[in-house]
Amino acid sequence: MKKNIFFALFSAMLLLTACQQHEIDSPADLGDGFTLVGHSDAQTKTAFGTPDASTIPFLWSEGDIIFVNGVESNPLSIGGASAEFTFSGGSVNEGDDVYYGLLDDDEVMVLPYQGGDPTDLVGDFGHAKVGQYNTFTLQHYTSYLWLNPYSTEVTGEGKKVSSVTIKAANNIVGKSKFDVTNKSFGVISSAIVDPEAPELAQTKELLLEFWGEGGAEPKDLPTASSDENIWAIAVVFPVITGEIEVIYNFEDGSMASYNHSTKTLEAGKTYRISQEINAEDLYTLKTLTFEDDDAEFAQYTLSYCSADISTWSDLIDQTQYSGDILYSGSQSEGDYYSWTDENNTFLAHHLPYNYGMYWYAGGGHAISNYVTGDYVTYGNYQYQLTVYNPNAGDEVVSEGGGHNGSDNFCVHFGYMDGSAYNYTEELPSIYFGDGTPRVIDHMWVANTVYALNCFGNGNSLTAAIQEGDKVYVTATGYDENDTQVGQCTIYLVNGPDNIVDKWVKWDLSSLGEVSRVDFNVLGTSDNGYGFSQPAYFAYDDVAVRFPIEPIE
Repeated sequence: MKKNIFFALFSAMLLLTACQQHEIDSPADLGDGFTLVGHSDAQTKTAFGTPDASTIPFLWSEGDIIFVNGVESNPLSIGGASAEFTFSGGSVNEGDDVYYGLLDDDEVMVLPYQGGDPTDLVGDFGHAKVGQYNTFTLQHYTSYLWLNPYSTEVTGEGKKVSSVTIKAANNIVGKSKFDVTNKSFGVISSAIVDPEAPELAQTKELLLEFWGEGGAEPKDLPTASSDENIWAIAVVFPVITGEIEVIYNFEDGSMASYNHSTKTLEAGKTYRISQEINAEDLYTLKTLTFEDDDAEFAQYTLSYCSADISTWSDLIDQTQYSGDILYSGSQSEGDYYSWTDENNTFLAHHLPYNYGMYWYAGGGHAISNYVTGDYVTYGNYQYQLTVYNPNAGDEVVSEGGGHNGSDNFCVHFGYMDGSAYNYTEELPSIYFGDGTPRVIDHMWVANTVYALNCFGNGNSLTAAIQEGDKVYVTATGYDENDTQVGQCTIYLVNGPDNIVDKWVKWDLSSLGEVSRVDFNVLGTSDNGYGFSQPAYFAYDDVAVRFPIEPIE
């Protein structure tokens, strides 16, 4: 359906006129088909908060389709507040269920990417009962976020908005079954539209991209807040959102991010999110890719193993387990395996001091490029730095294993579970080598083949994943005073049917500005000696926010 905004008086006249034109119609059952007259529910007009000068009626659109008794209507030819839907087959009785936006199996899909166009609501869903004379009045059961940004400072070349990202603490998009008896949705799960694009499988994040007839069509920011014009609108499930973050992405690559308080969304209601965008809020993202072409650091030497480092690939050990670069070890502070993304994100890492020295046996973040399509054959500790890609073939190779088909990535090893058998003193971490706290926006993470094989098949140290088992990574952020400022978690395993087997995006922005982030792998598997699954995960493409300096 399309959704247009009118002044209250005009909208009331429009609905009244449309209803008078159609309510007297009483189409007969055609036997091999039928016609229904659908009305948009006047009760779903939404009064906004202060100021409250307008309402938003729901209008039928040309091309709309409804479903009755599993039969799909013909596309609507004329829209409006009420409309006639024709069916080429089937029959209908008073009291039958009418659905708008329903998939097979009583599922509703609210896509994680939408157009933001108030005249074309992607993912809108409604239900009704057939009444007398084959009429029905649709009620809406999804919710709507009305974005109302404005700015007098962010204008000019490159400052049109190309897209908006909306993030919530809880699931707001995906797919869910609709319970027609209780008029409610069940569990919201991922709506994977394209298996090759896992970012489309998000449930807590949606992207509004603005398009016109000729392709991408970025939008200007209004100079003032408006009660009458819908700048952009998003369809979401009616849930308690948790804190909402709205990110405005501009043509020139800059961004502005704003947090909004938790909203309890009700079915059929619209919620306005207003925001003044200031020039001082703009930032850009710089990304740590681990690719040799992006290496901007000065050459240095790992003296404990006499290795000269001038590219990221120089940090990859030729032997994955017990190789010279990662396992030679050192007891001297400053003489350890380390890397830095100097002159780019400034993120850095060095092996933590555990078990009497600096070595990978005590945990750390190792650069790698190993990948295979066979996680069973190579699913052991000898191949601890290898990730899985089903298209990589049956051997271990060194190309295409990273996020988005890149070559290099990083592998975390290490955990601290508090058991009497775990002697880890220092968790592996990344930190800003220049000492400036920043917001780490996100990174992409994946499981290693060693972990995947143990999750699926177990080994002599751990059982395979069972129902209720979980494996997760927790990131803990610290400020320049080493005070904890935030924590967030991503699940690598959530039962045997939910095991991450591709690169997935992990949003770290909720940590806020940090000087250091520690990572810990934990879970429910316990062999009597503490956490028993391999404490590994791979990560790549770490994005960091950099404020845009004002031009004097």
